[in-house]
Amino acid sequence: MQFTLRANKPLAEEIRRIAFEQLDGIDKQLTLLTHDRQDAIHEMRKHIKRIRALLRLLGNTFGKRRLKKENRRFRDMARLFALHRDEDAQLETFERLTPRLIDTFPEVDFQQCRAVLISRQHKAVEQSVKQQTKSAQKMLVKARKAIAAAPLNVTHQQLRKHFIQTSKQARHAFTLAVNDPVEDHFHEWRKCIKDLLYQSELLKKICLSKKSGLLKKGISLKNSSSDISKKYRIRLDQLAEMLGDYNDICEMLVRSKMEPQWLGDGMSEGALEVFLEDYLKELEHQTTQLGLSIFRPDRHLHD
Repeated sequence: MQFTLRANKPLAEEIRRIAFEQLDGIDKQLTLLTHDRQDAIHEMRKHIKRIRALLRLLGNTFGKRRLKKENRRFRDMARLFALHRDEDAQLETFERLTPRLIDTFPEVDFQQCRAVLISRQHKAVEQSVKQQTKSAQKMLVKARKAIAAAPLNVTHQQLRKHFIQTSKQARHAFTLAVNDPVEDHFHEWRKCIKDLLYQSELLKKICLSKKSGLLKKGISLKNSSSDISKKYRIRLDQLAEMLGDYNDICEMLVRSKMEPQWLGDGMSEGALEVFLEDYLKELEHQTTQLGLSIFRPDRHLHD
């Protein structure tokens, strides 16, 4: 089922449905780790990000202490598989850069570096994830109990308030990244955009306008339409993808500086760093322009 609140259903019922669907998704991917580790970890991380975005949308209506505890639990769950994900991400990034790298470096150097990355990924695959899987499953059991016990007494107006807060946080993160384009600021901007994107998906069928005539029992009118346009969500999705690329390139650049031989002798010393730094500048410009199209003062969610 879609990661979207249905407009003609009780709000608490819908929120619990979506939360449990994400938990079921995590559980399914944990069982698939031995068959396709790379894809399973990727899909599991998406479910974790979605449920964390849902929790932030609920805010303190979920319970201040409970919110903090469950958010931390899902953060720790994602970190269990961070090492495996890092090696996958490095190879994926290198593959995405293939057309540019081939134009810049000799074919033999490129193939040698790619072979090193594949070797590193294979070593990560050989490492057992059995213990991490057990730990994640225990976390899931506790998370299910916490969500089942939560009262979820939230209104559409509260969702509107929390969504606006997320949008303001994303705008603030954008401003910081533009004024001081360092890795930490872009990383924080990316996290805010991910939250905003997933919350936009959740609310795309819900009308959040103060004058929308929402029913007092938490059920929106069947004929109401969302205030969040498809164009807005597409822009957020594009920006999230580009900021993800920026983050991956930063990780590769940091690693190449800290471990000059991490890709073997395939590329001359410093050549890869120059290449990556130039590409980062391109991404900074592209993400800034797209950010301006989303966060300019006269831009609204329905535009």
